[in-house]
Amino acid sequence: MTSVLPSRPGLHSVSPLPSSTVLLLADRADHLEVLMVRRSRSAVFGGMFVFPGGVVDPVDLSPLAEEVLGGTLPGEAGWLAAGLRETAEEVGIYLTDRPVEPPRVPLRGEDVYRWVAGRQARFDPGRLRYLSNWVTPREAPQRFDARFYLARVEGDEPLTLAEAELTEAAWVEPRQALSRRRTGQWEMILPTEKTLEYLADFNTSREAWESVDETGEVTPVLPRLVMRRGRPEALLPGDPGYEDSG
Repeated sequence: MTSVLPSRPGLHSVSPLPSSTVLLLADRADHLEVLMVRRSRSAVFGGMFVFPGGVVDPVDLSPLAEEVLGGTLPGEAGWLAAGLRETAEEVGIYLTDRPVEPPRVPLRGEDVYRWVAGRQARFDPGRLRYLSNWVTPREAPQRFDARFYLARVEGDEPLTLAEAELTEAAWVEPRQALSRRRTGQWEMILPTEKTLEYLADFNTSREAWESVDETGEVTPVLPRLVMRRGRPEALLPGDPGYEDSG
């Protein structure tokens, strides 16, 4: 079990915010790496290492976003749009249908979509593959309905960090990231750690990409909080006591 967001006694459950997380995967000589970023202390999950991403904003559901993503999309359109936009906003990697030179300074919101459209390009939802869906426990003060997506990139793209939200970025092997988590060098939330454990089984980005059934159903994972030694910890489906903790 792993510590998660602290609960507040007596707090009524709040609705989870739709959000997207993107795992940018790159191949090195003999191993797979994933891009991880550290949130600034003032941000949600402050000080923790996560993957790029954020909440679905109104602009992600706008006609502009629909146009830049190439027209009508399935029900997950908002999640796809947010994943593509947030990746561009936070680290300056534009997952488009043709190469797009990133701006010299990070853009936000509508300006990200207009930058892509102004270069006669489109964000390409086909470059994202839906891996998993994590929903924050009901007792948490902030809740997210987060869809995790895989994306394959070259890994030599220049990074432009959103400095108000991030303090650093690192390409790292999943096993190395997990080692830094275990030794206390890096702080992580439970979905990040479990996703790294999943990636650790693969040697290449193609292996990871092809492990996902793009036409299959993704079952949401809803951890449940229990108190152990005075601290909230999480149980996952299948863990002993999970069914009794609901």
